[in-house]
Amino acid sequence: MKRLALALLFMAGTAQAQQQPQPISPAALTGYGTLSVLLVSIPLSGATVGPNSAAFPTGNLPNRYITVKNAIGSANPLFVCPLGGTCTTAVGIPLALGESQTWMVAAIAGQFVSPTVITAGTATAIISW
Repeated sequence: MKRLALALLFMAGTAQAQQQPQPISPAALTGYGTLSVLLVSIPLSGATVGPNSAAFPTGNLPNRYITVKNAIGSANPLFVCPLGGTCTTAVGIPLALGESQTWMVAAIAGQFVSPTVITAGTATAIISW
């Protein structure tokens, strides 16, 4: 019984010693821009880039992360299709006014496909990569 108790104490002490806090930080920002969105599916690659921003990548995303925000001043929800294709309000991921979401987007079949967005009226997408 003593051996079992000692073994359990040793295992508990070992498990605690292995748990190290891991620093968490956002991906490095390489570019950002805005995109006016209407009733037609449009790729985020058409965004107007901000000052000192890198152009929207034509290859893979530099950090594989992209954040899309529906501007607080938008008139309608924004619908995002993170893997590209023709986006519709029925299949897109909805973002309410002021809401944002970040995705880690990997290349599909070795090639990056720009996410697409649509709205049921008018909206402004704010994109960072």
